[in-house]
Amino acid sequence: MDGMYTLFTALLNRSLTAAPLLLAAILVRPLLTRLSRRAMWILWVLTAVRLLLPAPRGPLSVFGFLGPAPADCWDVPFFRAVGLGVAPTLTLNLNGLAEGIGTATHAVVEPMRQPSAYLPPLMRIWALGVGVLAAWALVSCLLLRRRLSEAVHLWDNVWICDGIRAPFVYGLFRPKIYVPSGTDGACLPSVLVHERAHIRRRDYIWKPLGFALLALHWFNPLVWLGYALFCRDTELACDESVLRALDGEGRREYCEALLSLSDGRRTVLVHPVAFGETGVRERVRRAARYKKPARWAACLSVLLCAVIAMGFASVPAGGLTAGHRRTVGGSAVYTRADIESAMDEAERAFQMNFAGCVLRSLTYDEARYGKANDAWAESSGAAQAIVLTSDFYVIFGDGSLEERETYRNWQWILTRDDGPWTVITWGYG
Repeated sequence: MDGMYTLFTALLNRSLTAAPLLLAAILVRPLLTRLSRRAMWILWVLTAVRLLLPAPRGPLSVFGFLGPAPADCWDVPFFRAVGLGVAPTLTLNLNGLAEGIGTATHAVVEPMRQPSAYLPPLMRIWALGVGVLAAWALVSCLLLRRRLSEAVHLWDNVWICDGIRAPFVYGLFRPKIYVPSGTDGACLPSVLVHERAHIRRRDYIWKPLGFALLALHWFNPLVWLGYALFCRDTELACDESVLRALDGEGRREYCEALLSLSDGRRTVLVHPVAFGETGVRERVRRAARYKKPARWAACLSVLLCAVIAMGFASVPAGGLTAGHRRTVGGSAVYTRADIESAMDEAERAFQMNFAGCVLRSLTYDEARYGKANDAWAESSGAAQAIVLTSDFYVIFGDGSLEERETYRNWQWILTRDDGPWTVITWGYG
């Protein structure tokens, strides 16, 4: 059961750390949908991946001011599960977050009381919400299948049905196109082109996955808004893929088909596993004004997605090194460039291996460690060796280092022959 508590806590942290990415996607949507609907759709997929999987580490993460993420979490730890096996409790990690901000801004942060709640009831409430949405999806699916049981096969994967009011694609393994029985024959070609574009883009798979994520993160209101906009933008992206191949007359017929199938209802969440039409008025307006995106617009949309991904979809890499102090003493052996390159390599090793820590200083003192340089070069069989010292602060530990402690004069041993410096060990000599 402790494993379930840990997974639930990780889900909460993942939902909160994905919230800025969701908010960024919502805010840039008006601009990005003008540049490229497909780019906006890709950003929604990236957001879904962020909600589902651990975040990659990146040097440009907006969460850098909160301190690095622990190695065993890969998400910023807003919540922590404590007392597992005895009295499992969910704790809001105010002290850890405050200390992360304090070390990044060099501010003094006083300890504060961390709100907590007994974990089992919270898990039951979450599970109840997931169960309600899952049951709703199942009932909606069964009711829809009952209506579709009377559908008549036209040709290929196209079926006509009396019990529906708008066309959609239904089915996960063998998707079929269902159209209302009253569909105008003149509009049918445009309708089929649109629905086949959904099948080509695998939208009949993406929406159920999106609904599954909504069920897992039902407590996050941004996920509800993001899911609704994702459904609408999926239709817009599909329209764009169809309109790109049409001339002016074809676009006019396409707009007429969209108007003819509008039923005046919002169907985003009516059938979670069927892909009905949504936002017809907005789509008609966009289709009537459609112009093929310029090359610069496509490049700008890709750049914007990349910036958002690097800033909001990643968590801080390992140890935090920004803002630390470097001290390069005089040397009769190494140039300043040699020492700086060794410090660069030590920083990379700190970022990779010291998750939950903040580097405060890095120093080279040849007067103190000159003999140690020679000793390490001889013992390692390298042409040259260099000893650097550092001070760093531990925010979150993995057990090998004491939390909320500053380690001083921590040594970094680097060697090289003809190539670049390599860190061979670290610790207290």
